[in-house]
Amino acid sequence: MEDITQLMVADAPVRDETQLPFLDQWSEIVMNGRDVISGIISSHPRYPTGMKISTSTIEGYTTDNQGNIIAMTKNSRYRLGERISP
Repeated sequence: MEDITQLMVADAPVRDETQLPFLDQWSEIVMNGRDVISGIISSHPRYPTGMKISTSTIEGYTTDNQGNIIAMTKNSRYRLGERISP
């Protein structure tokens, strides 16, 4: 998975990672046979801050220049905060 993740990051448009939606109190879960993340969202253009959401299928993880973990789906990226047990 690391090689695919590096390729996706290299081909992604350059953007300020601090502007990505933020998922806090998150955990990895399996939903309908897919690995997704469930957590509390903030800074998202479509969801209100504080809403619990589940992402689409997770395709990989990377880190930004500050060491924050970034989760990647097919069409979105999320900065991750505190991880909790499911």
